[in-house]
Amino acid sequence: MDINKLVMMVRQIERNLPVGDDVPHKLAAHLEAFWAPQMRVQLYRHVVANRADFGYQLQQALDELHHQAKA
Repeated sequence: MDINKLVMMVRQIERNLPVGDDVPHKLAAHLEAFWAPQMRVQLYRHVVANRADFGYQLQQALDELHHQAKA
């Protein structure tokens, strides 16, 4: 899938989650539930290669998924 589309989608999801301490966990849960594994891997690789372009919460969510071997 086009990485720009994945980035757009994940940023929309991130914006629509309620503010709170558990945003990274909620974002990770959403990606695990609704995104195909290859989409998560592609996004993870892009974010790792471009960390400065992404916020802390998204990085934490993807790191959590990767740690669980789901990204």
